[in-house]
Amino acid sequence: MRKLTLTLSSVVKSAIAALALLTVALLSACGTPYATVANRSGEPVMLLGYDPVAYFTKGEPTRGKAQFKTNLPDRTYYFSSAENQSLFAANPAKYEPQYGGFAPAGQHLPSNWAATRRLGKSTTGDCSFLATC
Repeated sequence: MRKLTLTLSSVVKSAIAALALLTVALLSACGTPYATVANRSGEPVMLLGYDPVAYFTKGEPTRGKAQFKTNLPDRTYYFSSAENQSLFAANPAKYEPQYGGFAPAGQHLPSNWAATRRLGKSTTGDCSFLATC
């Protein structure tokens, strides 16, 4: 009986180890931590090229221009004006979408929902998924 217990214990330990390895492998293949879409040049563009600052200053989606862009690690933002680009450069955390632009856990939204024009402001003034401009 003791031999059977040791064998069952080793099987359980092996199964847990295999599950842990599988989890690590799956998470490492998730890709980018930002909801980007590659443009024709291959740049990983956030918000489908819409100006993140305009959601706060104009209260509406505004298409950014290639001449006013900021490249950050793994993501590029486009702005409608040099002024908006400067505002973003002064405080990127204020204008970047939460959760890298992905829907928060538990929300039934497309994975790149924040990259759509429905991105909004919350009552605290940060980019959110549940508020609209």
